[in-house]
Amino acid sequence: MTPVTLQYIENSLYNGELWVAMRNGRFWRARRSGKTQTWKTRPSEYRIPIKAGMYAHGAIAHHSRVALISDEDWRSADYVISNGDPNGSR
Repeated sequence: MTPVTLQYIENSLYNGELWVAMRNGRFWRARRSGKTQTWKTRPSEYRIPIKAGMYAHGAIAHHSRVALISDEDWRSADYVISNGDPNGSR
């Protein structure tokens, strides 16, 4: 899996290209629901609150598995970056 930077995640989230993996195997588009949190004592750690759909919510953290749609094992990631709907790529 290609390592994805915080700036790349934030740009993808802003452009509507970040998708969340749901339990049923489908992907929903993620939306920001708060500002990015960073810490002075731990500069490599971050947390971005997000929501998907009407009721699903969570956060992308430094330990989350974020993959690009071009990666071979993108289906096993928690979040996928794709400019199109990954549900059609079955």
